[in-house]
Amino acid sequence: MVLTTAQRTHMHARAHPYARHTPVHATGLFSTRWHRVAGLRPHLRPQVELRRQDQRGVAWYVLIDETADDIRRVNRAAYEFVGRCDGARSVQQIWDDLLAERPEDVMAQDDVIRLLSTLHDRGLIAFDVTPDVEA
Repeated sequence: MVLTTAQRTHMHARAHPYARHTPVHATGLFSTRWHRVAGLRPHLRPQVELRRQDQRGVAWYVLIDETADDIRRVNRAAYEFVGRCDGARSVQQIWDDLLAERPEDVMAQDDVIRLLSTLHDRGLIAFDVTPDVEA
Protein backbone atom coordinates (compact mmCIF):
# COMPACT_ATOMS: atom_id res chain seq x y z
CA MET A 1 0.00 0.00 0.00
CA VAL A 2 1.32 3.40 -0.98
CA LEU A 3 0.05 6.33 1.04
CA THR A 4 -1.91 9.02 -0.77
CA THR A 5 -1.05 12.67 -0.29
CA ALA A 6 -4.12 13.10 1.92
CA GLN A 7 -3.09 10.14 4.10
CA ARG A 8 0.47 11.47 4.46
CA THR A 9 -0.85 14.93 5.38
CA HIS A 10 -3.32 13.44 7.88
CA MET A 11 -0.63 11.22 9.35
CA HIS A 12 1.90 14.04 9.58
CA ALA A 13 -0.60 16.23 11.40
CA ARG A 14 -1.16 13.44 13.94
CA ALA A 15 2.45 12.31 14.13
CA HIS A 16 2.97 10.35 17.27
CA PRO A 17 5.57 11.56 19.80
CA TYR A 18 7.57 8.46 18.88
CA ALA A 19 7.92 9.82 15.37
CA ARG A 20 10.84 11.73 16.84
CA HIS A 21 13.60 9.88 18.64
CA THR A 22 14.63 11.14 22.07
CA PRO A 23 18.32 10.52 22.69
CA VAL A 24 18.88 8.06 25.52
CA HIS A 25 21.42 10.33 27.20
CA ALA A 26 18.71 12.99 27.55
CA THR A 27 16.30 10.76 29.45
CA GLY A 28 18.34 7.99 31.07
CA LEU A 29 18.29 4.38 29.93
CA PHE A 30 16.63 2.57 32.84
CA SER A 31 13.23 2.94 34.46
CA THR A 32 12.06 2.26 38.01
CA ARG A 33 8.76 1.01 36.49
CA TRP A 34 10.40 -1.50 34.13
CA HIS A 35 9.62 -4.50 36.32
CA ARG A 36 5.92 -3.91 35.64
CA VAL A 37 6.26 -4.50 31.89
CA ALA A 38 9.43 -6.58 31.48
CA GLY A 39 7.63 -9.93 31.54
CA LEU A 40 4.75 -8.95 29.24
CA ARG A 41 4.57 -10.58 25.80
CA PRO A 42 3.17 -7.96 23.43
CA HIS A 43 1.76 -8.59 19.95
CA LEU A 44 0.06 -6.46 17.34
CA ARG A 45 -3.68 -6.95 17.14
CA PRO A 46 -4.80 -8.90 14.04
CA GLN A 47 -6.17 -5.82 12.26
CA VAL A 48 -2.91 -3.86 12.66
CA GLU A 49 -0.10 -3.87 10.17
CA LEU A 50 3.39 -2.42 10.67
CA ARG A 51 5.06 -1.12 7.54
CA ARG A 52 8.13 0.68 6.38
CA GLN A 53 7.38 2.84 3.37
CA ASP A 54 9.65 4.99 1.28
CA GLN A 55 8.11 8.27 0.20
CA ARG A 56 10.32 10.42 -2.01
CA GLY A 57 13.44 8.79 -0.62
CA VAL A 58 12.41 9.17 3.04
CA ALA A 59 11.59 6.14 5.17
CA TRP A 60 8.25 6.33 6.97
CA TYR A 61 7.38 3.79 9.66
CA VAL A 62 3.66 3.37 10.10
CA LEU A 63 1.12 1.34 12.06
CA ILE A 64 -2.04 0.86 10.05
CA ASP A 65 -5.29 -0.17 11.73
CA GLU A 66 -7.31 -1.59 8.85
CA THR A 67 -10.64 -1.62 10.73
CA ALA A 68 -10.46 1.95 12.04
CA ASP A 69 -8.79 3.38 8.91
CA ASP A 70 -6.18 4.82 11.27
CA ILE A 71 -2.52 5.39 10.45
CA ARG A 72 0.10 6.20 13.09
CA ARG A 73 3.66 7.18 12.32
CA VAL A 74 6.47 6.00 14.61
CA ASN A 75 10.21 6.53 14.57
CA ARG A 76 12.73 3.88 13.56
CA ALA A 77 13.50 2.78 17.14
CA ALA A 78 9.79 2.25 17.88
CA TYR A 79 9.37 0.47 14.53
CA GLU A 80 12.19 -1.92 15.38
CA PHE A 81 10.74 -2.58 18.83
CA VAL A 82 7.14 -3.07 17.70
CA GLY A 83 8.28 -5.20 14.77
CA ARG A 84 9.56 -7.77 17.25
CA CYS A 85 6.34 -7.87 19.27
CA ASP A 86 5.21 -11.34 18.21
CA GLY A 87 3.62 -12.56 21.46
CA ALA A 88 6.44 -15.06 21.98
CA ARG A 89 9.12 -12.73 23.30
CA SER A 90 8.85 -10.63 26.43
CA VAL A 91 9.38 -6.89 26.53
CA GLN A 92 12.66 -7.58 28.36
CA GLN A 93 13.86 -10.01 25.67
CA ILE A 94 13.03 -7.59 22.87
CA TRP A 95 14.74 -4.70 24.64
CA ASP A 96 17.82 -6.80 25.47
CA ASP A 97 18.11 -7.92 21.82
CA LEU A 98 17.89 -4.34 20.56
CA LEU A 99 20.37 -3.14 23.18
CA ALA A 100 22.87 -5.80 22.09
CA GLU A 101 22.40 -5.02 18.39
CA ARG A 102 22.31 -1.21 18.46
CA PRO A 103 23.16 0.18 21.89
CA GLU A 104 23.42 3.73 20.56
CA ASP A 105 19.84 3.66 19.19
CA VAL A 106 17.95 1.65 21.80
CA MET A 107 14.88 3.30 23.29
CA ALA A 108 15.05 4.24 26.95
CA GLN A 109 12.89 1.98 29.11
CA ASP A 110 10.51 4.83 30.01
CA ASP A 111 10.04 5.49 26.28
CA VAL A 112 9.21 1.82 25.70
CA ILE A 113 6.67 1.94 28.54
CA ARG A 114 5.04 5.07 27.07
CA LEU A 115 5.02 3.53 23.58
CA LEU A 116 3.41 0.29 24.75
CA SER A 117 0.88 2.17 26.88
CA THR A 118 -0.10 4.45 24.00
CA LEU A 119 -0.41 1.59 21.52
CA HIS A 120 -2.45 -0.42 24.02
CA ASP A 121 -4.76 2.52 24.75
CA ARG A 122 -5.38 2.91 21.01
CA GLY A 123 -6.14 -0.78 20.58
CA LEU A 124 -3.14 -1.44 18.37
CA ILE A 125 -1.28 -3.86 20.62
CA ALA A 126 -2.26 -6.55 23.10
CA PHE A 127 -0.45 -8.50 25.82
CA ASP A 128 -0.55 -12.01 27.19
CA VAL A 129 -1.80 -10.56 30.51
CA THR A 130 -3.27 -7.22 31.57
CA PRO A 131 -0.49 -4.63 32.03
CA ASP A 132 -0.07 -3.08 35.47
CA VAL A 133 1.43 0.28 34.55
CA GLU A 134 0.43 3.81 33.59
CA ALA A 135 2.51 5.92 31.24
